[in-house]
Amino acid sequence: MLKKMFLPDKFSFPALLKLVCCFIPAALIELAYRYTLPYVNLIEGGERKLILLIHAAALLSTLLLLYRPRLPRLLRYLSIAAAPGVSFFLMEYITHFAPRDISIPIIILNLVLYYLLGLFLLFLFGRSSAAVAIVTIFPVCVGFISYYVMQFRGNPLLPWDIGSFTTAMGVVSNYTFLPTIRGAFVFAIAIFQVVLGIKCSERVLGGKLPLRLSLSAAVCALLVGSCFYVRSDHCIRTFSLDNTSSDVSVVYTRNGFMVAFLVSSNYGRAPENYSLDMIDDFASAYPSDQISTQADEERPNVIVIMNESYSDLRVLGDYETSEPLFPFIDSLEENTAKGWAHVSVLGGNTPNSEFEFLTGLTLGFLPQGVVAYPQYISTPVPSLATQFNSLGYRTVGAHAFWGPSWNRDKVYPLLGFQDMYFKEAFPEDAEILRLWITDSEMYKVVEDIYEDSEQPLFLFGITMMNHGGYHGEMNDEFDTCVTVDGLEDNGSVTEYISLMRETDKDFQELIEYFSNTNEKTVILLFGDHQPNDDVAAPIMELTGSAVSDDPTQHYRRYITPYVLWANYDVDFDLPEDLSLNYLAAELMKACGLELTGAQKYLLDLAEEYPVISSQCYWDAQGKVHYISEYTDEEALTEYACIQHNYLLDSRNRREEFWTLAD
Repeated sequence: MLKKMFLPDKFSFPALLKLVCCFIPAALIELAYRYTLPYVNLIEGGERKLILLIHAAALLSTLLLLYRPRLPRLLRYLSIAAAPGVSFFLMEYITHFAPRDISIPIIILNLVLYYLLGLFLLFLFGRSSAAVAIVTIFPVCVGFISYYVMQFRGNPLLPWDIGSFTTAMGVVSNYTFLPTIRGAFVFAIAIFQVVLGIKCSERVLGGKLPLRLSLSAAVCALLVGSCFYVRSDHCIRTFSLDNTSSDVSVVYTRNGFMVAFLVSSNYGRAPENYSLDMIDDFASAYPSDQISTQADEERPNVIVIMNESYSDLRVLGDYETSEPLFPFIDSLEENTAKGWAHVSVLGGNTPNSEFEFLTGLTLGFLPQGVVAYPQYISTPVPSLATQFNSLGYRTVGAHAFWGPSWNRDKVYPLLGFQDMYFKEAFPEDAEILRLWITDSEMYKVVEDIYEDSEQPLFLFGITMMNHGGYHGEMNDEFDTCVTVDGLEDNGSVTEYISLMRETDKDFQELIEYFSNTNEKTVILLFGDHQPNDDVAAPIMELTGSAVSDDPTQHYRRYITPYVLWANYDVDFDLPEDLSLNYLAAELMKACGLELTGAQKYLLDLAEEYPVISSQCYWDAQGKVHYISEYTDEEALTEYACIQHNYLLDSRNRREEFWTLAD
């Protein structure tokens, strides 16, 4: 009896091959589990149950494939009907337990999308096995991608990340993908569901291809319509969807991945009370400066270095290091201003920091997790580069990485940069530390560009040396290995902290070079974001300064240093704390250069709201508020309207407000 149920009648080579193939799913599940074990420090009660289920999925997958008789019809229909729902819960379980974190109505909203997708695939392919396989594998794969994106960057997968695939592939080799027991469990159940789908395969409308295609088209239209509905204000209000939290991962947890992904894609709405009359009033109240006739040589060269992952994590809590991290930067006093730049990103999405700096706009009024370059910059726009162009400067955008990264090779000309220098233009023998071009090598390129420039120079440069991930594989690459007292055994922290020491040494080379030049030069250095939790979490644990979701605590993860230095006598007067949308206006004022109307407006706004970022805003008394509360402040809603006019209503953009007067 058992032989007829599980073994072939004759042991021919094809039969044996088919028999062997029955064990492949179980082997994949067991390999995934064995691969996961070395990365699990402690297996607790809940994880023990998951391990049992992993092995059970492996065993049942094998038995199902070996089982020769046709499964009962009721079981077949139930398994097919359950597949989209199981896929939803599996995808969510990679990061959280959906029934606990998502309300019943929102779960139903997600399930409708999954079932419409499954129904579309069912009619399209005409076989339930293909529909079950795709509706299982695709969401689970996307779920794993989103999980690892969140580990590296702090945010889950977002709609605009799809257009950044090449950028992600360029840096992915420096990250480590650590598996989890939860992930192994999801993988095991997904494999089991695919196997069950194969054993329960049913033909749908066999021989009626026109009818199947018509039904698949109808369901596809219904699915697309449902996606648009999920993005609508009516759906957001009806289902109480969270679309205001400053933490986009919380939005995904509360809304479910598919719904949150669709809601996040809706990023083009005008603020309430937006009107062109309002914009005209501000343009009249803040007229741009006329371009003066002073000789070009009286204008200083302006070099801005946005340093990758440059931060001073002592803003999270006091700790000691084996030697000073920034001895040179700390020693700068004459003709120098220092302070803290409040940024809008954490652990990644570098172009958002340069976007805020170069445009004077804030990520605080845009959807959480958006990447501004690929989403918003598709036509020429006024920027700091166009402002320097009108002043007779040579404008250069430089980055020690490939030009297509985040579309910079396309965006920089739209921002007004005359010349671009990317990794392609660096010497082939450029010095590499870990996987990236060193700051020192980047600064040599800056010096070469300066020496070749016949006009005053504005250069915006982005370094790459400090880019994550941080694996603690120090080898002999660092001249000096710096450790944090109490975390000497933490390789990730040691690697990052040692990189900060290298940053200080390389920046000293740049300052010493321009200290010996005759032309007036101003250099601004600031960090784009702090590193991810691989580095920050151990430091916060050491110092007992865990950062909560409360804005008065959470914003500390979004602070980097800024340093402004000149090679001539000047008395800088910059605020100690400011967000990146203000920094360019402060820079122009510090250099004594002409200001646009928008910059004058921003300098006034900074008096009332010194920090506006994707996480929070500060009022004049220094109180920290959630950024989602900005609509309670009339001045901030006006700023949001001004930003909308610049970014999304370009046909009616008031150019005179953003550019210098001729």
